[in-house]
Amino acid sequence: MDMNLLQSLIYGVISGIAEFLPISSQAHQKIMLHFFGMSQADPVRDLFVHIALVISVYSGCKSLIDQIRREQRQQNSRNRTRVKNTRILMDARLVKNAAIPMVVGLLILTYIFKTDVSLLGTAGFLLINGLVLFAVDRMMQGNKDIRSMTYLDSLLMGVSAAFSAFPGISRIACTTSVSIGRGAHRQNALNWALLLSIPALIAFGGIDILRIISGEYGNVSFWGNIFGYIVSALSAYIGGIYGIKLAGFLAVNVGFSGFSYYCWGASLFSFLLYLTVA
Repeated sequence: MDMNLLQSLIYGVISGIAEFLPISSQAHQKIMLHFFGMSQADPVRDLFVHIALVISVYSGCKSLIDQIRREQRQQNSRNRTRVKNTRILMDARLVKNAAIPMVVGLLILTYIFKTDVSLLGTAGFLLINGLVLFAVDRMMQGNKDIRSMTYLDSLLMGVSAAFSAFPGISRIACTTSVSIGRGAHRQNALNWALLLSIPALIAFGGIDILRIISGEYGNVSFWGNIFGYIVSALSAYIGGIYGIKLAGFLAVNVGFSGFSYYCWGASLFSFLLYLTVA
């Protein structure tokens, strides 16, 4: 059963917004699939959505990404006259160091531990996600920037982000929580989490491709619902842009503690949905 255009639009918008807020995009996708009367995801649609979200991260963080690229070109250039921005280069190094354990962990959890859990499992992970947000937001905010972060910090960020393979565990929640717990300023923590979203979303896109090739989700047609896929991708891009802006505002001005209650509510909702289909 394919989604109609309205369902494709809703799926894309919610996936995009939830991806960059600490509430787990995968959990919301699973709940939406239940309401749409579908038993499993469409890896082709998810591939379109993940590609759109990579573009939205690039658009939403373009100034920071451009700074990193300029400094890396300067570092590799023979022209050493301009003073390097060490902080920007260290931002890039931290993200690279965190990306490797994150991507490896995502693949291990997806293919060894089989992260495609039921609504009951999703409810459990949403509960845990809410507890993490509740605890971390009550920690004293530090003021560490990239120059004070260590390789251990990047390793912890990457390992924690890998658990976003489970529906209900948010990568933004994991990485910002670890960073803040290690004493980082909230804005810095969010910036690193957003930059880590790029390799994470590329990894998820690779998983989608493997699922399409292997036929894990049955025979899927790339052209079968191309307009629906495009609608999901465009709406995911727009939702992602606004999700990034909202995350930036909340991280600095409010914090994420309110999302702990949202996650607990979503957990209860998922549990009740599970009971209706059990």
